[in-house]
Formats: sequence, structure tokens, C-alpha cells
Amino acid sequence: MFKTIIGVMEGQTDNIRKVCETIRSRDPTFKYSITEPGIPSLKRKFESLLIIHLSTEEEANRRDGWFIHKCKNAKLAGYFWVKSTEN
Repeated sequence: MFKTIIGVMEGQTDNIRKVCETIRSRDPTFKYSITEPGIPSLKRKFESLLIIHLSTEEEANRRDGWFIHKCKNAKLAGYFWVKSTEN
């Protein structure tokens, strides 16, 4: 399993949630969560973190690249990274 973590800019959490709910209504396999940043450096930079859960790294890079491209154009989200949930 993989997850992509996307930093959500100030005041944009509700907009990101709406985008995710729209995606999920069209694609029931789309799984996400929104949480507060736990690391102080991320708290200074982002209002919240969007975590998208995926089954493969390829899927994570493809889907999340598309997502961040759309959100960056709308200035909703910032930096993103992909992380394996297995050690």
C-alpha cells in the first residue's frame, strides 16, 4: 500500500474535501483522509494534509500527479510526496 501526502494551503481544506468527494462519487475506489499536520514545519506551511491511499506506487504517482496538477492550478495545494505504508 502507498499513500500520497499533499499539503493543503490556508483556507482550502473545504475546497479540497469537495474535490475529493466529487472524485469519490465517480470512483468508489478513491480513498482519502484529511488531517492536521503533526510536524511543526508542516504546521507553519499548511492548514491540513490530504492523504490519498493507493495500492501501488505506479497508481500513486499517476493519480496523485493528476490531482496535484489540478489543485496547483487552482492554488489549493502545495508540495506532495509518495510514501510506502510498509516498512
